Amino acid sequence: MKKQIKITSTISCIIMLSLAFSIGLNAYANATSSTEAPPLLTNSFASEKVEATNDLLSASTVVTATTSTVHSNADCGQGAHNWGPVEPWKPAPELFPLIWMVYCQNDGCNAETRRHHLPQEAILESIQVTTLPTKVSYFVNEPLNIDGLVVTGTYSDGTTKSENIALTNISGFNSAAANPALTVTVTVGGKTATFTTEIKEVVLESISVTAQPTKMSYTEGETLNLSGLTVTLIYNNGSTIPVAFANFAANGLTVSPANGTTLTTAHNGTPVTVTYTAGGKTSTTGNLTVTANGTPITSLRIDALSITTMARYEARRFSVILNDGASDENVVWTISDLSLGYVDPVGNVTIFDRTGNVRLTATDPVSGISHSITLRITA
Repeated sequence: MKKQIKITSTISCIIMLSLAFSIGLNAYANATSSTEAPPLLTNSFASEKVEATNDLLSASTVVTATTSTVHSNADCGQGAHNWGPVEPWKPAPELFPLIWMVYCQNDGCNAETRRHHLPQEAILESIQVTTLPTKVSYFVNEPLNIDGLVVTGTYSDGTTKSENIALTNISGFNSAAANPALTVTVTVGGKTATFTTEIKEVVLESISVTAQPTKMSYTEGETLNLSGLTVTLIYNNGSTIPVAFANFAANGLTVSPANGTTLTTAHNGTPVTVTYTAGGKTSTTGNLTVTANGTPITSLRIDALSITTMARYEARRFSVILNDGASDENVVWTISDLSLGYVDPVGNVTIFDRTGNVRLTATDPVSGISHSITLRITA
C-alpha cells in the first residue's frame, strides 16, 4: 500500500510541476516584451512565491545562479522549491534561460536544470536608404515629398525588409532658405540613415504681356492709356503671377512710353515696352496705331520730274502733292547718299560739291505711302 501511495504521489507531482513549468514559461515569455520585472510565480508544491527573473530585456542585467532548497519527503508535496535561473546569462540576441525543473522520485524530490529556447523577435540593427525619393530637388518653401523613398532594415537574424516610412520618420528637412546639399535624416527604431536634397532659390525667368491695353488706336495728340494691360511674371519653379497695370509699380515693372504720353505719328507702328527693372526682363505690347489729325493720306507724290537735274551747290525746296484735305506736316524726307547732298525735315535739298545721282524720298509714316525721284547732279 505504501509503495502504491508513493507512485500515486509521484504522478501527481509530475502533473503539478508540468503545469507550474508551463505557467513559468508563459510568465517569462510575457516578461520579455516589457522592461518591467516579471510577475511572481507561485510554486505548485507550496504556497511560497519566488521570482522568475530580473529585467529580461536589459543587456546589462546579469541574473546570478540560485540555490535550490529541496526537502526530501516521502509525500513530495510538502517541500519548498525555488524556481529560477541557475547560471549567469545576458538576454541578447536570443534568450536561452536555465529554468529549474522539479520532479519526484519514489524516495523524495530532486531538482535539475533544463535549457529551454524561448524565441525572440529579431532586433533591428541598421537601416539604409536603398531608393531615393522621386523628388530630391526643391524650391524655397516647397514641402517635402517622400514618394518613392525606400528604406531597408537589416535585422539580427540576417534578414532584411522594407520599412514603413512616414513624414514622422523624417527630420532635418527645411526649405526656408536655399541649400545646394541639405542632409535629411530617416529614423526607424532608433537607427538612422540619410539622403541629400537640393533647395533652390525661386527666381524670375521671364515676363510676358498676356493682355493688351484696351485702347490700341489713337489720333495724333491723344494720350496713351494703358488700362487693361496685364503682364505675367514667370518663375523658375513653374509658378506664374499675373500683374495688372495698376500694380506695375508695386511689382517693379516700368513702361515706355509712359502711361499718359501725348502720342504723335512717330509712335505709329511701335509697341509699348514693359521692363522688370530688377532682372532686366522685357516684353512688348502689340503695335500702336496713331493717325495724323485731319484727313489721312491716301496718295502722295513729290512735285517734280522723276529725273530732276541739279547743279553742285544748288539748294531747292521740294514739296508733295497729296489727296484733298491731307496735310504734309508729318511727311518724312530722306536722301539716299549723304555724301552728295542733304535734305531737311520739310523738303529743302542742298547739293554738295560733287556730281552723281541720288534718290530723294517722301514718306507718310502713318499709311506708309512713299514716293521717290532721282536727282542728277551736274557740274
